[in-house]
Amino acid sequence: MDVTRRQGYLFVDGLLIEPAMAWCFQYLPECQPPMPLLRGTAYDGMAELGPLLIPVRPGDQADHLWQQADGPLHSAVWLESRLDLFAMQTILLRRLQVRDPKGKPYWLRFYDAYALSRAHQAGLEFPRGFWHGIDAVWLPRDTGPILAWANPHPDDDAAPGDLGVAPQITLDWPLLQALANPETEIHA
Repeated sequence: MDVTRRQGYLFVDGLLIEPAMAWCFQYLPECQPPMPLLRGTAYDGMAELGPLLIPVRPGDQADHLWQQADGPLHSAVWLESRLDLFAMQTILLRRLQVRDPKGKPYWLRFYDAYALSRAHQAGLEFPRGFWHGIDAVWLPRDTGPILAWANPHPDDDAAPGDLGVAPQITLDWPLLQALANPETEIHA
């Protein structure tokens, strides 16, 4: 299997680099403009707080900042994809909320590399079709990026409905627990 990162998007928690959009324009001037994921939704007033999608290629300025252990992008997640920015926005919006096995909705912070690292270290998998449109998910490490999940079926879509951020995907308890804030308990 090829373990070379390809172009895609940094999925960034904008709250960690306030003011996020201004920061991106100042420190990533040669990169394509970032996309506030919530722009154009009912949550548009909070869009610039994140999450953000920043187009990225291996070796560009965003990549260098992502790999810096003390850098402001080090908690971002690299989503390897050939899709355009607007297609990615639609796909990711449909995954911002998920359900637990009892049907309770949760906002999913899958743009937080620390949360995804807990799931990866536990050997947990996302449901087939969760990573629709995404070929691979990379996480930052102090020693360099690691491939957390490769997606052999990027065309499968577990959230095909045009429901905005309404939950369409159910995650199991072990995955929800791993993704939860360590101070937060999710009860089965």
